[in-house]
Amino acid sequence: MDRRREPDLWWNGAYGNVAVVAQVEDRQPDRLDPHWITPTSSASLPSAVAQMAATAELVPELQVLEIGDATGYNLALISEIVGQDHAFGMEIDPALAADARAALEAAGYPKTTVVTGDGQQGYAPGAQYDRIVSTAAVMSVPPPWVEQTRPGGMILTPFATALCGQGRTRVGAAPR
Repeated sequence: MDRRREPDLWWNGAYGNVAVVAQVEDRQPDRLDPHWITPTSSASLPSAVAQMAATAELVPELQVLEIGDATGYNLALISEIVGQDHAFGMEIDPALAADARAALEAAGYPKTTVVTGDGQQGYAPGAQYDRIVSTAAVMSVPPPWVEQTRPGGMILTPFATALCGQGRTRVGAAPR
């Protein structure tokens, strides 16, 4: 969406409690309708982002890795709390990672690190993390995340199974 051409749609997307599609792939070969569009990346509902941040118990200077950075929005919030030098984002799609870096720099977070790579492998150069926060659902917690999380740290991720596509799991740090 373009703020100048569709100001109402842009305003609702930017300030409403709605998920915003950041990327789509159309003309999927398994679809009969050639006009079908499949979202492949989105920014989560702001209320879900706030809930995840609260659950992660972020405080200044925690070392945090966010998996599934896409828009940079969530990583900007994390950077604001823990500091730019302590916030790392990982995105599998190179174009989305570049967009996230550009958005973070434009928003005043030039020191926040965004890398391109498979989030299931984590990001060893920034480890040991106090928190790993994933916005991408997993069916099991990847071993590299456990290895890269500091003792007493926390892993927070959406969790999916063949029977349930929505859930959240928290591993580590006892609730207060």
